[in-house]
Amino acid sequence: MKNDIVFVNSDPKICEGAKNHLRDNEYNLITLTNPEETLDVIFKKRPCMVVQEFGMPGRNNLTLLQGIKSLMPETPIVLIMGKNDLGNVNRTVFGNGCMLMGKPINWPHLKETFHLFSSAANNAVKI
Repeated sequence: MKNDIVFVNSDPKICEGAKNHLRDNEYNLITLTNPEETLDVIFKKRPCMVVQEFGMPGRNNLTLLQGIKSLMPETPIVLIMGKNDLGNVNRTVFGNGCMLMGKPINWPHLKETFHLFSSAANNAVKI
């Protein structure tokens, strides 16, 4: 069974790039351009990992991060951000199971991260 990974970015071109660069048989990549859908999809799909753009319009990014963590506290989150967002994120998210990744997105590095967390989810004991 494939693990789900949720990729949230307000730019449809970035989501399309994610589909092209991160396609794999080990996991199912679910891309969302509307952050308002994120918590509902996470609740339904229970992904092994979430990749979230930091700085999305129309939603408080920290509120979304807290919502994800309240639904699934053990789920790793990768935050993708521009260099201007780094200070805000550093003060807020360390210690909450998050990884930071700057823009432009390093697709091979992100794919390696997907494999790491997808493999860990496959090897975890399900209760």
